[in-house]
Amino acid sequence: MTIILEHITKIYNGRKVIDDLNVEIEDGRCYAFVGPEGAGKTTSLKIFMGLEQPDEGQVARMGDYKYPTLHSAYVSQAGQLNPKKNAIWNVKKVHRWASKGRAIEELKRFLPEERLDIPVSELTDVERRLVEIVRAFLFPQILLFWMSLF
Repeated sequence: MTIILEHITKIYNGRKVIDDLNVEIEDGRCYAFVGPEGAGKTTSLKIFMGLEQPDEGQVARMGDYKYPTLHSAYVSQAGQLNPKKNAIWNVKKVHRWASKGRAIEELKRFLPEERLDIPVSELTDVERRLVEIVRAFLFPQILLFWMSLF
């Protein structure tokens, strides 16, 4: 699959975070988005994944006949876990086909079993990151995005 971003512009609160971005991402290759804070790296990745819509430009996905929907995972700086729910719930919510048993099995590779049932707000920062990583890898995806974690 190839994903093409053409002439992408994104504006937040009157400020252009992305201005005429043109990128082609090909299957089987590794890419790095590098730049200072506020340069639009995270926004670009969210546009790739379809989590954000550009204000201008278009996103083309070549090879959609094989992949009718784009499965992607994203481990963000800020975190995406529900702090009131436990690790099992947060991992299981990644996809409707994810089972509680599979979530427990994968989480136990990284966390002690007694830590799986407590709210993630009570986990350490490292434990929360591990939950997010398990969540990202639980369901097979075409794209995996990883923002700086620590």
